[in-house]
Amino acid sequence: MITVQIPEKTQLQQLEAFLTTHGFERLSSEALARTMILTDGGVISGFACYEQSGSEGAVSHLFVAPGSRGCGFGDGLLRAVLNLMERCGISDFYIPAPAGLAGFMKAEEIGEAAEGPTWY
Repeated sequence: MITVQIPEKTQLQQLEAFLTTHGFERLSSEALARTMILTDGGVISGFACYEQSGSEGAVSHLFVAPGSRGCGFGDGLLRAVLNLMERCGISDFYIPAPAGLAGFMKAEEIGEAAEGPTWY
């Protein structure tokens, strides 16, 4: 079963191992409160989180493990983290996207990506 949720305390150790495996630093407790995880059969396959400044927010991470890509999981994570931002009072949001995500951003109908990092 596929789930997208805020990580529960029982999942934090698994999340930390996932982050380490994929080259990410450990998330602070504040960042964990702004994080959504994707699990497939109870195994973490992706995560997304955001940073907040007043009523503005930016998606700081959106990652799906290579073996789980191409199944629409990035779409689910992005929508979940944007919904979380909205529930937390964020009215303006930004999505930094490296050029490698141009196809994903276009598929999400968010906008056209330019060369280099782009904010949507």
